[in-house]
Amino acid sequence: MLERHSNRKGRPEDSLSHLCTVPHPQEGRAGNLYIPAISKEVYDVTGAGDTVIATAALALLSGSTIEEAAILANTAAGIVVGKIGTATLTPDELIEALVK
Repeated sequence: MLERHSNRKGRPEDSLSHLCTVPHPQEGRAGNLYIPAISKEVYDVTGAGDTVIATAALALLSGSTIEEAAILANTAAGIVVGKIGTATLTPDELIEALVK
């Protein structure tokens, strides 16, 4: 889930966002962006959070919006949890998952 908050001045250009997980989308607040998990089967969640942080950071530093970064990060995590043990993913795996 991508949750948005305004700063104390309430200016949109100074708004803050953060990524978090929720078991059910209805537990969040209106205005949040929910990105469903994309994983066929979960084998091991070790390192999934690291994958999310690394992918989101790389996407943001490459000029993606926070929404695009969240989608990329969620997709990347969905790939690595489908592997056994602490896993990585390749750019080709991420691209393939995104075009499906």
